[in-house]
Amino acid sequence: MLIAAGWAIMGNLFTRAGLTDMTTSIVISAYGYIEKIDRTTLTAIFVNLLPYMVFSIIYGLYIYKEYCNVGVYVFSRMTNRKSWCMRKIGELYLFSFVYTVIIIVVSLVTLVFTNKIQYSDGTIRLAFFYIVNTSLFICASALLVNALAIMFGSQTAVIISMAIQIICTGLLIFSAPEWDEVLMTYVMSRRAEILLKINPIGNLVLNWHSDCSEPVNQVINCFGINYPLWSSTVYMLALLIIMTAVINTAVKHRDIIISNPEEG
Repeated sequence: MLIAAGWAIMGNLFTRAGLTDMTTSIVISAYGYIEKIDRTTLTAIFVNLLPYMVFSIIYGLYIYKEYCNVGVYVFSRMTNRKSWCMRKIGELYLFSFVYTVIIIVVSLVTLVFTNKIQYSDGTIRLAFFYIVNTSLFICASALLVNALAIMFGSQTAVIISMAIQIICTGLLIFSAPEWDEVLMTYVMSRRAEILLKINPIGNLVLNWHSDCSEPVNQVINCFGINYPLWSSTVYMLALLIIMTAVINTAVKHRDIIISNPEEG
């Protein structure tokens, strides 16, 4: 949690000078205000993802470690492993939620004292979607690491998880808007829009979305496409449900006594 607070303070002290609107500040504090997709902006997105990747590494072994350390003792007295796993998933989501809240709260508090930003219409709504969508994503990412660790070992799990996030970030380049000679502006094709919406990283960047709330929509929706914030909430929830099923399956069928992946 100290990592989340430290990242929020440092990021806002050195890169958010001049901000006065709290709604805009949430967008920028989250993943940056990305108005185009190219190699430079992809690098910025990756840098902004680092604190969330750190969470995946730290808590990506949360369930796995207990599975290895006390799994034999617990499972010898518990016929239903699913209930144990679901309790641990609940704890992990709580950590994810608190981690995300710390980042945004510390970011806004820092900006209030340094830039004198003020509350604006849409602040609470946008903060809600940021917290929910991001906490669901990092919890799903951590579950993926835990599941892979149970099956293949912790080092392999972390490498695969980080590789997936890096690849997804890189694939955003195929969602870049193209120059329209008639309209004399950048326009996102239907194919690029679909690729953006199915990319988990694309579902995190706030200002690529649209919203039914006009104060929020004026701050975000830089591409002018129909991409509701709530659709990313549904996407992240589905992702979390899939990862929950995956780790439940791993815990249920992996025999820790005869097949500890750390020992070969």
